[in-house]
Amino acid sequence: MLGGLLLVLLGFAAAAGAADAPGLSATIKAGFEGNYRNGEWFGVQVTLSNDSDDDRSGTLGLTAQGGLRAASLDIALPGHSRKQVWLYAFNSDYSGNIQLALRRGGSILLQRDVSLSFNDNSSFIVAVVGGEGGALSSLSGMTLGNIATTQGSGSSRTTVAHIGLDELPPAPAALDGLDALVIVDGDTVRLSEAQRAAVRAWVVGGGDLVIAGGQAGASNAAGFADTLPVRVAAPQPLADLSPLAMFAGSSEPITLTGQVVASGATLQPGARLLAASPDGNPLLAQRNYGRGRVSYIAVDPNLGALRAWGGYTNLWQSLFAAHYSGPTFNALNMNRYGFGASLLPQLDLPDPVLLFIILLVYIAVVGPLNYLLLRQLGRREFAWLTIPLITLLFAAIFYAIGYQSKGGDVLISRSAVVFASGQDDTALVAGTVGIFSPSRTSYSLSLSDTALAGDAGYSSSSSFGNTSANTSNLRLGAPNRLTDIAISNWQQREVAVQDNIKLPPQFSAQARLDGPTVKVTVKNLASQPYTDAVLYAPSEQQVSASFSLAAGESKEVALAKKYSGADQLVSDLSGGNGGRVYCCGSGGGVVYFP
Repeated sequence: MLGGLLLVLLGFAAAAGAADAPGLSATIKAGFEGNYRNGEWFGVQVTLSNDSDDDRSGTLGLTAQGGLRAASLDIALPGHSRKQVWLYAFNSDYSGNIQLALRRGGSILLQRDVSLSFNDNSSFIVAVVGGEGGALSSLSGMTLGNIATTQGSGSSRTTVAHIGLDELPPAPAALDGLDALVIVDGDTVRLSEAQRAAVRAWVVGGGDLVIAGGQAGASNAAGFADTLPVRVAAPQPLADLSPLAMFAGSSEPITLTGQVVASGATLQPGARLLAASPDGNPLLAQRNYGRGRVSYIAVDPNLGALRAWGGYTNLWQSLFAAHYSGPTFNALNMNRYGFGASLLPQLDLPDPVLLFIILLVYIAVVGPLNYLLLRQLGRREFAWLTIPLITLLFAAIFYAIGYQSKGGDVLISRSAVVFASGQDDTALVAGTVGIFSPSRTSYSLSLSDTALAGDAGYSSSSSFGNTSANTSNLRLGAPNRLTDIAISNWQQREVAVQDNIKLPPQFSAQARLDGPTVKVTVKNLASQPYTDAVLYAPSEQQVSASFSLAAGESKEVALAKKYSGADQLVSDLSGGNGGRVYCCGSGGGVVYFP
């Protein structure tokens, strides 16, 4: 290869550029073994090595034709150094290729073409960590019915991607394109705190995390011990897997030639036991975690006896079966949840009655009154002067009315959806920030290190897909920043932001049946009051009347009114007040409008 450069390809094909600076090499891992879902963020892990004596510092970024929105990063790369960094991209086009480039000034130090595999919204994408011989590979390409993807439920074509633990991005939004994560063999303690927090937030938002047992069971579980449905104990021999066949609804037995290794375990409070060995050891268990689930299987799913079993597909289909019916969202296309951020009085037109009255006065003054006055003075020839002066005067009046109604201050509005685990302080937040500008200028937003942001999928002044409006740039760093948010005078732009946050449980709830009515006792666990809250149960399509809760107060409310969809409920009730949704359990929660 040119200049003796070494390009390491992992999971996809890439081509070296002809203008690479001497001494530079790159290892690139994009998406999930090259897979990404259209309309979702995905991560690109880049490892750069500089074997020369020269400094190769620059700006690392991604580009593509069409609807790619990508982050960039300033990277310091002195001589004889190696750096591993994450970039992120959001592709709303069907293009399968992107370009990675390291630039300094007007020069390109390194450039690579990256091929990606497109997956549409009907795909069910499973990432598998560890496992020899391609664990779960037999599911790839199969159509599984009654499966909940991140975009809805139905029959789904399965894509299986094999990744390493280090390929899990530390930004939760970059996991959005993933439906399930199965850890077959990986020491999860090695994950950084940011990676573990991102995985937990992804589960809270609706992901399926499966931790496998067997010889590697303890190390697989270690990083997520507090999240699992079981407490993993020492491994033990097992000679009968028929309970797994019963769970899968398969009449074909699982044939074992001898004993296999299964992780010992005890069921955690609140978890569901799906299958157990004859001596009561959990073989398959599950618990809700926010809108998602965490599952545990006591044996290595890569066992030859399991993979050769005719019910193997049914086992995973049953485990991944549709499980939530709560509101859905997309970080950059939150048309329902984010719309409240664009409802500002400053964006409304002035009162048309007032404008009509002023227009009538203008016509009367510039016409008959002006003529009568000049005739009275005997100076009708001055009309060439008085008419422009009157026009300027009323133009100033119209401008003053517009300025008074629009204002001269920069205004910030927010609307957010918060999905909480309901068990600890893990929460996923997705929302929009609206910026109203009284003048034509550009703005920057400061974000957390793990937040991803970009132009929202709608705007009060532009529409999704209008690339001329999507001019902002996401710059990664400490903190991340969204720059170059260009706004015309008296216009508003909306920016979509997604991140994980720490949020202690805000509410507790206990339900009971009172005849045909479900009544729920809700307690405010927070230190602040909540007003105009609504309790909803999406699975039953029921919603309560609005209520208020002081800090520490409990109140019983009834679920009665039928509603076609919880996501539409958020839109209809928000009215520009910036609604927040706190979800827990299997999707129910509290809609709160401050």
